[in-house]
Amino acid sequence: MSSGLWSSGVGNRYLSALLLLIMNRYRLRYGMVLGVILAFQTAAPLAPQSGEDKQFQDYVEVLPGTSIQFKMIAIGGGTLPRSGPDEGSDSDPPQTSDQDLSVKAFWLGQTEVTWNEYEEFYFGGVRPDLTVEVKGRVDSVSRPTPPYGAPDRGWGTGKRPAMSMTFYAATQYCEWLSALTGRKYRLPTEKEWQYACLADSGGDPPSPPAPDQYSWNQSNSRGRTNEVGQKLANPWGLFDMLGNVAEFGRRRYAQVDHGETEGTSGPHPSIFGGSFRDDIETLKCTVPAHVDEKACLRTDPNAPKSQWWYSDCFNIGLRVARSTE
Repeated sequence: MSSGLWSSGVGNRYLSALLLLIMNRYRLRYGMVLGVILAFQTAAPLAPQSGEDKQFQDYVEVLPGTSIQFKMIAIGGGTLPRSGPDEGSDSDPPQTSDQDLSVKAFWLGQTEVTWNEYEEFYFGGVRPDLTVEVKGRVDSVSRPTPPYGAPDRGWGTGKRPAMSMTFYAATQYCEWLSALTGRKYRLPTEKEWQYACLADSGGDPPSPPAPDQYSWNQSNSRGRTNEVGQKLANPWGLFDMLGNVAEFGRRRYAQVDHGETEGTSGPHPSIFGGSFRDDIETLKCTVPAHVDEKACLRTDPNAPKSQWWYSDCFNIGLRVARSTE
């Protein structure tokens, strides 16, 4: 029973009737029975209200009307050694001191967004079994136009990480996913991504005896993406934080040298983790790279250039995050 029942008049009348019934049946004292019921009420888990998670724990999101699902990992808060500018987050404002950065608890996708998930955004349309309210929210989000060429490069879709989308497309995917599920999804901040990758180790984790066991990189990828979740997970339970596809952060830079920043309006989105085409020695948790969008659209024949698909960058994807507030 929910706490709302016990706090209402209906709940009080129900409790009184229940107490009298038990007392008459078993000839027990009022205080004894009341203590047992209150102890049970305190121990009982609260039912979720309005679809929100009342406990901070891992959960599985199922896309409504489909069998497609993905897992979100609960990342406990902590501190991150300062290594660059701090852009803050929705619930965690920027910090300007030289001390370690505090990171609030958040959820992060266990894997990179797969083609199975992204194609629902790209091809899916509005399913007839959705409620009128959800249909209205989903309809309000812009969808990708057809790409120039095959965005998967012919490597395959399914459980491989989605790639080739622009930074704008990645943010729109998060908007669509939020509209569809009723939960607010977004791209991770720089410090969230780094903290999750480091898994509370305080620095870049030491390389295991066989580095190919935890990342798809230049030496083992055969020059292409591979299905997510095939390598070892980090201590948080996150797969492919290094390698496979580089992952968008939510910040854009005005200069690729980490110079002056302009919030989310600069021309150089940040990416993290490296990709399948990078040498294992260059894959780091604490060193973001930046996308040169002009170079990524160099061979796009459209005028104007596509805002949805990169024609020349096939190593970039995304992973979704969610705040606890």
